[in-house]
Amino acid sequence: MSTAHCYLYIALLTLIFSLATAASTTLLGDRGLLSGNMLSVDWACRILLHWKLWLSIGLAIVARVSFVGINYFVLKIPALANAATTVTAFITCIAFIFLVGANVLFLHEKVSVAQLCGIGLIMTGVFVMLR
Repeated sequence: MSTAHCYLYIALLTLIFSLATAASTTLLGDRGLLSGNMLSVDWACRILLHWKLWLSIGLAIVARVSFVGINYFVLKIPALANAATTVTAFITCIAFIFLVGANVLFLHEKVSVAQLCGIGLIMTGVFVMLR
């Protein structure tokens, strides 16, 4: 398998990882779902029986499998193979950008200048590591 193909698979799996992570986290960030007394039995039952929790768990599994796939293809690139899991961990930081976007769109959160700077730093770091 060529290095170019590996990078293509890494990009595809990073997109899957990022979307699954953002969707999973955003589903559980629903203020209506989180309201109430966290220490009560009623609250625990409401959360445990809610479809958002179970969909989030499924998406979290998709994200973990994607992480393994990214790591697999990073190992196939000789220049990155010696630190494959570390490189993979940095690549998956891109999911934070997707998470911020999902929270803005679906939870109506506001993004600060500091958060925008953080997004820029994440992107810069990932591109530097992949060179």
